[in-house]
Amino acid sequence: MKKAKVKFIIMLTMMILSLGITFKVMALQSPNLMLSGSENVITDNNAILHATLYNAQAEGINVKAFKWTIYKGKISNNIVVKSIEKVNTAAGNKIEIECNVNKDMGIKLEPNTEYWYEIVTIADKDLNMQLFSQSHYFTTLAEGQGPKESTSVAETSTVQITTPQETSTTKIKASKITSVKVKKAKGTSKKSVLIKFKKVNGAKKYKLQYANNKKFKKAKTKVVKNNTYLIKKLKSGKAYYLRVRVNGADDNWSKWSNVKRVFIKK
Repeated sequence: MKKAKVKFIIMLTMMILSLGITFKVMALQSPNLMLSGSENVITDNNAILHATLYNAQAEGINVKAFKWTIYKGKISNNIVVKSIEKVNTAAGNKIEIECNVNKDMGIKLEPNTEYWYEIVTIADKDLNMQLFSQSHYFTTLAEGQGPKESTSVAETSTVQITTPQETSTTKIKASKITSVKVKKAKGTSKKSVLIKFKKVNGAKKYKLQYANNKKFKKAKTKVVKNNTYLIKKLKSGKAYYLRVRVNGADDNWSKWSNVKRVFIKK
C-alpha cells in the first residue's frame, strides 16, 4: 500500500512539472511587443526609439503597420505632439521596429523636456493590446548636450581612429563609417568571453552580436559604449562566434566587423 502511494505521488509530481514546462514554453512562444530601451538614442532635439515584436507570424498575424504617437508631459498627460503610422515591410517571428522622431515625424523636440511615446501594432485582425502595444517615457537632454540629429545629407567628416600602437586620421562619410575591427576575443574559466575591439572616436555606440553558429541565427545582441565588454553566462564546451559594428554621427550602423570564434572550455 505504501509503495502504491509513493508511486502515485511520483507520477503526480512528474505531471505537474511537465505541465509547468509546457506552459513556460507556450508563454515564451506567445506574441509579444517588447521595448528595446537600451538601444534608444535621446538628444536635445530628437529621440530614436526601438522595439521588437516577437512571434506574430507564428500566430498567423499579418502585421501591416505600427502607429507611433509622441506625447508631451508626464505619462498621464494626453497632449499629442505627433502621430504617424509606419508601414511594416519586415516578416518573420522577430520584427525590429524603429522610429526616428526627426526623420520619420518631421519634427524637433524641445530640450530638457519630458515626453512619452506609445507604439500600437496594426494588423489584419483585432489584437489584444496588452500584448501588441507598449508605452514609455523619456526626457530630452539640455540644449547643446549630446549628438544632434539632422535630416540633411551627411557631410564628409574627420574621424580619429586611435589604437595603442598607432594613431591615424581618416576622412570618411558619416553615413559610410568604416566597420570596427575586433582585436581580441578570449574565453575565461568562468563561462565568459572578454572581447576587445578598436575604438572609433566620435562613435556613439557599438553593437555586439554573438551566437553559437556561423550564420548568427538566434544571436544575442548587446549595445555598449566602450570598446571592451565581458559576455557572461555562456555554456561550456561550446564554440561562440562574435562580431561588432559601430554607430556613426548620423545614427547609421556600419558593416559588421570580422568574426571571431571562441571555444568555451569545460
